[in-house]
Amino acid sequence: MAHTLDGAKAGTRPVSFLYNGGPGAASLWLHMGPFSPVRLLTDSPNPTPGPPFKLVNNDDSLLDKPRKPPCAFRLHASAKRCCAMTARLWTAMTCGLRASTLRPRTRAPVTTPQTPEFWRAFVAALHGYLDGELKYQRDDAYRPSADSIGQWERKHRRTSGRPGMSPGGEQSQPYVATDLASAIRKNPHLKVFSANGYFDLATPLFATEYDLAHMGLASELRANVQFGYYPSGHMIYLNIESLHKLKSDLAAFITGAQKQK
Repeated sequence: MAHTLDGAKAGTRPVSFLYNGGPGAASLWLHMGPFSPVRLLTDSPNPTPGPPFKLVNNDDSLLDKPRKPPCAFRLHASAKRCCAMTARLWTAMTCGLRASTLRPRTRAPVTTPQTPEFWRAFVAALHGYLDGELKYQRDDAYRPSADSIGQWERKHRRTSGRPGMSPGGEQSQPYVATDLASAIRKNPHLKVFSANGYFDLATPLFATEYDLAHMGLASELRANVQFGYYPSGHMIYLNIESLHKLKSDLAAFITGAQKQK
């Protein structure tokens, strides 16, 4: 599913690619949480109300109306952004010119998207949006996870080492901070925004800060990595106040990155 702005010149519109971070996880969390034109109504840290689940207009969305894939709109020359919700640091995404990696995290230290109430609420909201708003109907069951994380092949061959170290060397547990650092060195225009919830127990902010601070970047490249902090847990956008701030921070980050091209 893609979202574009009607009437805008395609080549002037930045493109965002949304990824979830956990192996086998679907992207509905980012789609029906912070970035779709509509979102699931939540009130974190209070529990999400039971069914019927309510969709509301998302005034904090970075996107607009659902249309065709980006290639159909000749957006190849547009600035690219990668947005990823990560389950571990090593799932951080990187992409090309003036890209950003977003690592959203959320609110409520105990209740996380892994709990059944969130699964049911988000899947129901997605079905409601697809069936009711977009008139897209399928008989297939939507699976928010492939349940493959336990069988995931975690070996990783890094693209480069620290300064003075050669690429390669298979890792039994992936650590891709070195890959992110390599991408920034190869493309100094690559900007990274790390969004962190103070109460995140899935990807604790101090571990994120440590890893991103120890990538071995030259001093002139360290400013390429920026941080945002929110009074939330792993899914920042479940709390409306945090969602507002996240949108504001991202808008400023994207605008600043484009001005520096």
